[in-house]
Amino acid sequence: MTPIKPRNERGNKLLRYLLAALLLIAVIGGGAYAITRYLDNGDNNPETPVVAATNGTVTPTLAATQSSDTQQTAPTATSGAAAPTATSSAGEPTQAPSEGDAAAGGDAATATVADAAAGDGAQAGSTGSSEAFLPDPSTLEGAWAVTDEGERTKAEVAEAIGANGDELLTSWRWRENFYEDLNRNDAADAPDDASFINVSVHRFANADGASEALTALSDIVVSAQGLQDVETPAIGDQARGLAGPGDGVNLYVLYVQDGKYLLRLGGSSATGDPTATVNALAEQILAGQDTSA
Repeated sequence: MTPIKPRNERGNKLLRYLLAALLLIAVIGGGAYAITRYLDNGDNNPETPVVAATNGTVTPTLAATQSSDTQQTAPTATSGAAAPTATSSAGEPTQAPSEGDAAAGGDAATATVADAAAGDGAQAGSTGSSEAFLPDPSTLEGAWAVTDEGERTKAEVAEAIGANGDELLTSWRWRENFYEDLNRNDAADAPDDASFINVSVHRFANADGASEALTALSDIVVSAQGLQDVETPAIGDQARGLAGPGDGVNLYVLYVQDGKYLLRLGGSSATGDPTATVNALAEQILAGQDTSA
């Protein structure tokens, strides 16, 4: 049989259990409260530093607001060099132009043209200008005066040539063109001579280009104006003379190649023949030039 403990002993034991339970509850509650306050203070404190990730494999989701003094900035990518633009290759023209160089008596706009050039051995300033071929009217017999003169751009010359004009000039390595129009003020005193002369001088990078241009441009005149080949004096490296009627006057056009220069002299006369005057002027021009440079 279980012995019965005294009443006072049982009451003291229950009191001890109750006090232990209360103490345990106080300890647990106090710890929970302390942890909660600690977490709340950490979240609400704006001065709490943010620790940067040191793992380089992590991809950041937000841009950094401040970098350290020792941090290196990644270089900015630069654009690649532009690919060179392809240019027309030199060679024989594949299609004949439909229109010719400016005909005798035609007007032309003046402009400035740069000497093109890398790749052909020619440099600006290393060769003589075709402008030096333009004659002084005082050297001609009679009272001649310059009525127009200037320089044509590549675009203007190409437009005068017609179809594929720009490609043809590129294949010939065309460099520049100067022109001069001369009018005879005393034409009534010499009705059998030329009363108007146009001189146009082209410069190319080499003699081959000038030779090809002579053939092509003179063929254009034949096609466009219906002129016919005539006997031509031995002048320059090669020459071609063309004659025939045009717009109420008699025309004569002389193409002369001398080295890398191509001269076109066009003369007209209302009733006479301009051939002799034009040929004499061409010989005079070449006699005063050194085209070996």
